[in-house]
Amino acid sequence: MFESITYLGFFALLTIVLEAFPILYGFRNTSYKLLPLIFVSINIVTNVILNALIIYFQLDYGAAIVGMEVVVFIVEAAVYRFFISDLSLRRILVVTYIANTFSFIAGMGIVDLIAKFL
Repeated sequence: MFESITYLGFFALLTIVLEAFPILYGFRNTSYKLLPLIFVSINIVTNVILNALIIYFQLDYGAAIVGMEVVVFIVEAAVYRFFISDLSLRRILVVTYIANTFSFIAGMGIVDLIAKFL
């Protein structure tokens, strides 16, 4: 149980670190002052749910993550659109896509690298 919670926390923190620059830079022109709070909150929620489902149902991580990342992208873009009304939907979609794609690719590489040392 503790090991699963540790993994969930690690993956959530890794996602936040990897997505912080693309999101905060990509949405830098918004007047919405709570963006950092929304960014951290939505990433914790989506990442913990995604990884908890994979762990609980014992899904093959590589196969499950791709489909679930699409759902995460849609949910995150919808949340950003709800709160950030002064940016175009196109910009929100592009920035969210870039952030999620970057964190997915870099995250998989980092996890693979760590697994080689464990």
